[in-house]
Amino acid sequence: MNILILGEKRSGKDTLAEFFEKNYKLTHMSSSMAGANKFIFKELKSIYGYTSIEECFEDRHDHRKEWFDLRV
Repeated sequence: MNILILGEKRSGKDTLAEFFEKNYKLTHMSSSMAGANKFIFKELKSIYGYTSIEECFEDRHDHRKEWFDLRV
């Protein structure tokens, strides 16, 4: 089963996903992590020397414009 939770930033999407995970034994992945997994890491790893998807994801706040431009 896949559930997509949409909403404005800071509207509680992750909180709701964590509730589902805790109470219904579901797993969740943020949209930013999904993007890193699917294509962003591949595009940015050689530019910033990332060695893992997690490293790329943790550095996303410093490169918001590039993340935004890659999704378009």
